[in-house]
Amino acid sequence: MWTDHSGGVPGAYSANSLGLLQRVAAQGMGIALLPEIGVRKDVEAGRLQRVLPDWAGSTVPVHALTATRLLPARTRAFIDFMKENAQNPD
Repeated sequence: MWTDHSGGVPGAYSANSLGLLQRVAAQGMGIALLPEIGVRKDVEAGRLQRVLPDWAGSTVPVHALTATRLLPARTRAFIDFMKENAQNPD
């Protein structure tokens, strides 16, 4: 039985690269806590599967800081895209 406790879970691997963790999990070498938006294609292709469907990690705030309020159109478009997709990844 899996019991959720605060604190880390010891494991054989530790990394600060989401890409590395995704590849390790896809190769069947363990489980990883990864953002759903970043692994959707691997889940759809069957390379990854969700193993704890009733559990989710904590949310992480994302901020966009700019030096000025006047932004190039592509910067504004990127910020708008991130606002929409970070809140509604589907």
